[in-house]
Amino acid sequence: MAQRNVNATIGSVQATPQGWVIEARIPSISPNYPVKLSRVPDHLAGQLKPGHSYDLTVQSENLKKDKFGAPYNGEMPFHYYWGLVSLGVTEGVPEMSPPMPTNHVGFENGSQMDTGVSQPKPSFDAGGNRNRSIERQVALKAAVEIQVRAIEKAETMAEVWRFLESEQVITRANLYADWMAE
Repeated sequence: MAQRNVNATIGSVQATPQGWVIEARIPSISPNYPVKLSRVPDHLAGQLKPGHSYDLTVQSENLKKDKFGAPYNGEMPFHYYWGLVSLGVTEGVPEMSPPMPTNHVGFENGSQMDTGVSQPKPSFDAGGNRNRSIERQVALKAAVEIQVRAIEKAETMAEVWRFLESEQVITRANLYADWMAE
């Protein structure tokens, strides 16, 4: 768990059953969204006033999970939960610089990113990869709708399993995943 020196503008300081939580704007961790700092020592919670900026030493905690429930890969500072270590800069702890803008249209969690840098639009080669991608998405949607309707008609779980086995749904799903990977 890495410690970093950051500058933060305090948004709120709240007492929770687990302890104090601070919501702050910390551009070096998340340029567009507030960051929640947990594990705030009691003696520091009373010193931090909303609307004021402070130099803080923070420590990365566990990885957050994306919208699908999978842990982030930890490449970006906003992939972590952060805890407050101390008020002021700690000697020997590196400063955290704001993350560099990427060529992505949004963060991995699906929220929009406004870095002030124009974002390139996705490009596809002249061979029609974009059209093929759209066709595959439409085909998948239709196949899922057909499968769901068939399962909804089943009256027992045994009928559902018989349908899944007879229609080779799992095999087809694996084939589709291979097809999408091409």
